[in-house]
Amino acid sequence: MRLLKKTGTRYLLLTLEPQRYSPGAYLLLKDRLSDRGLLLQIIDIEYADLPGLLEDYLREELESELVVEVEDHDPMGILNVLTEVRDASLLVCEARAAIAGDQLDEFVGYAPSRAQSIVQVLEHEQLATLLNPGKVHYPICIGSFWRSSVDTEFVIDAERLDGTVSVITGMKGMGKSHLAKHLVLGLLKYNVPLLVLDVNGEYTRIGYLRDGTPAPWHNRIHVLRPCENYQLSVEAIGLRSFIRLLANALQLPAQSQRVLRIAWQNLEQRGITPTLSALMQEVMRRNGVSYQVREAIYSRLEYLRSTQLFNDQAAQQDPVPDLLAKGNTVILDLHSLSPMLQRVIVEYILSKLADLLEQRALPPLFLVAEEAHLYLRDTHWEEIVTRMRHLGIFTIFVTNQPSRIPDHVYRQLDNLFLFRFVNENDLRFVARASRIDVDTVRYLLPNLPRGVCLVVGVVTRNLPVLVRVSGLEAEAQGETRRFFATPRLSAASALARAAS
Repeated sequence: MRLLKKTGTRYLLLTLEPQRYSPGAYLLLKDRLSDRGLLLQIIDIEYADLPGLLEDYLREELESELVVEVEDHDPMGILNVLTEVRDASLLVCEARAAIAGDQLDEFVGYAPSRAQSIVQVLEHEQLATLLNPGKVHYPICIGSFWRSSVDTEFVIDAERLDGTVSVITGMKGMGKSHLAKHLVLGLLKYNVPLLVLDVNGEYTRIGYLRDGTPAPWHNRIHVLRPCENYQLSVEAIGLRSFIRLLANALQLPAQSQRVLRIAWQNLEQRGITPTLSALMQEVMRRNGVSYQVREAIYSRLEYLRSTQLFNDQAAQQDPVPDLLAKGNTVILDLHSLSPMLQRVIVEYILSKLADLLEQRALPPLFLVAEEAHLYLRDTHWEEIVTRMRHLGIFTIFVTNQPSRIPDHVYRQLDNLFLFRFVNENDLRFVARASRIDVDTVRYLLPNLPRGVCLVVGVVTRNLPVLVRVSGLEAEAQGETRRFFATPRLSAASALARAAS
């Protein structure tokens, strides 16, 4: 293999054995004149453009149409050599890091000697050592390096997820939620407070093994279903959080907020517990309030009462903060709720957690947000990656629509998990928003099979790595139900059953 050309951080390597290499693999370019080297990642394999090759192919095509067959006479084996030359290929590589011993350096601007450099394949075991040079204190194994001959495990140190914002994205059915469950299971084993906003009902059985028996971590997972086993009381929420909920989730106007605040305070002065019914009555009996203001408040309170999320007999304290403070995993099952009610619940829970974190009444926690664009208001994105992140809410977004996540979220990302995309618009957006170069996204992502993802960020020391996600210990949910995948009765059996 020879170093042929360098353009910026792009390297072209000439090889006569292209079958030995695959896109995504790493090579080590070592300079004999120094102790430095470069980590190169193959992003594409092209045929070498050889002078006269087209003319040779045209001549051979014309000769193949001749009726007279001519026996090849090649005692020196020249044809075999020419065949190998024609198969010569170019490995299109991107420089990812400089390496000196075991130390990685992101500066890749120097030019190694073309004549004195050698190229070696970096084995996956060596790559794993570079990604985690020291002891991994909190390992989370999510799978193995793709195309690893010995299935070398790909391990993430949970410490590198701490204090970060991550995005898992890709086409539907590629394994995004499967990977998110790996991270959830890995974190909960270390008693990490974890809140999952489950919009599709895919995490409710994560406390059970694949055979249906309770997992060892079963008692630390709490599935809460709003309006069923999770209800709130207006009094426990408090005036500030309640007004904020109505304003942000249900767009209550500022003037109506002032009237509602006065009504709440009047009830407290008379020793009456603030409930939805009491607030509605107090607003309607107040003089000097316009019909529009009363209707704005009344209609929203009536909507909240109809959802059955609020119950005056509910526990005086929301159980979620207490469960999280004890290092549990809380699954908020939102799949059966309307989009508006989902926004109400998310607005309340994020505001509540932010207040408690600001008061140092709650330890830092992780938040897994499935399809967050369905229930997060626009201003929440910036709050999550700035203020809430500073307070101690570290978010993992999971979505199949990367363009629905604002640009400023991508600009502050720490980790990115990319599954297959083939849509040109999605590829263009991901390439523009991610930290890696455009060609890496454009060449690698469309060819990834199901269950394989490109990981880059703090967890990989900013080296893009292809990983095959392994199976789960827990019971997996979220797979698409298929008609032809289930056994069905024959026509005769169906008619017989119908007759009986």
